[in-house]
Amino acid sequence: MRRLFLVFLFLIVSPFSFSKENISWKNLLPGLQQTTWVGKDSQGSPVTLELFKIDPKQFRLELVQAQDFGQTKITAKEMVQKTGGLLAVNAGFFDPGFKPLGLLVKNGQQLNPLRSVAWWGIFSLDKWSGPEVSRPEEFQMRPSTELAIQVGPRLVDNGKPLPVKHNDSQKTFIGITKDHQIVLGVTELCAVDAVDFAQILSRDLQLKEALNFDGGSSTQLYGKISSYQKDLPGITAVANGVVVVRR
Repeated sequence: MRRLFLVFLFLIVSPFSFSKENISWKNLLPGLQQTTWVGKDSQGSPVTLELFKIDPKQFRLELVQAQDFGQTKITAKEMVQKTGGLLAVNAGFFDPGFKPLGLLVKNGQQLNPLRSVAWWGIFSLDKWSGPEVSRPEEFQMRPSTELAIQVGPRLVDNGKPLPVKHNDSQKTFIGITKDHQIVLGVTELCAVDAVDFAQILSRDLQLKEALNFDGGSSTQLYGKISSYQKDLPGITAVANGVVVVRR
């Protein structure tokens, strides 16, 4: 009896979390789901994430640059309106003049070169092999590479949170589940530390891989799918983003 009591006490007071995915996803379209996740960071502050789970066999991600439309900068809402896509978020880094920083690939064509930054990663979507998050030195571009974006830091690798520097800000991210679905999301009107964020994505969302997109004042999302509509504008427009479109 004493042993059972001690085990019970350990489970209550233990600092470790024994979490598993218990997220309720809402079907917006076949192969496209949405949820709003609400939790807390390590300091007990609330964290809200607007999330989408995407079947890459039914939908693809399309890289959109402001310069595609003769602009220097663009918002997520404009990306959806100008492309006819379903939803959009900001993506890669850019300099003060809104010139992109890091590798950008669209439909097998390199639009911007790779940068040698060890803590950045590359999210890529291949028509045949699906989504992947890789280190810059591991990435291989193919004619079937539909999209690749170099940004960072990498947050989750093989289901485990990676060591990252503390950075308290709004976040935009992309991840991959164990069954090769894509999860795209942003923080909703809240800041979260990068260390806590990596923990949330691995522990609570159960992602296998995750990569941080540009965040802070760039973080933004716009979606208009049937009766669902969400507009989380950023403080600033951005140089590029990704739009979800049907295959």
